[in-house]
Amino acid sequence: MNYRWVKAVLCIMTFSLLSACSVYETPEVHFFFKTTDGKGAYSEDIEAFEVGKVFYTNIGIRLVTNKKKPRNYRVVVEIPKTDEVKMAGRGGFQPDSITWDETQKLTRLTFHIQGYRETQGQRLEFYGTPKEEGKAAMKVNIYREDDTPIRDGKYYKELHFKYNLQE
Repeated sequence: MNYRWVKAVLCIMTFSLLSACSVYETPEVHFFFKTTDGKGAYSEDIEAFEVGKVFYTNIGIRLVTNKKKPRNYRVVVEIPKTDEVKMAGRGGFQPDSITWDETQKLTRLTFHIQGYRETQGQRLEFYGTPKEEGKAAMKVNIYREDDTPIRDGKYYKELHFKYNLQE
């Protein structure tokens, strides 16, 4: 018997089995904003907001995996320099918690979302009023059930908060 051939077949079978058990995750995250209430289009191009005035956010998120069975993920959105964030009447997915971090001067929204092969996109919609001037990043962090991050720090949008947008 040709042992090299048997060894090669066993290696291929082992690799195939390991690949079948592994979960491949492909998150998609898109940030959209607007500065007026009511009807109006959200835009990916808006990145400057006036301190003391409301801005509206719509984050599109889709957690695609290579599995048919849904898997649970924790999604944490960090909204900088904004201590009052509201969800009421905005539609979209509702958070499990909303907390203010005084040390980092940001609000955290925590969601639980499922990901699987045929998953649809989810909308995370909220609005808030920035309290401080400066440049900051709105971040989305995604964690598996075992609390390990997926592509840590990759999903963010640079924002500029100013007292007067005309300057």
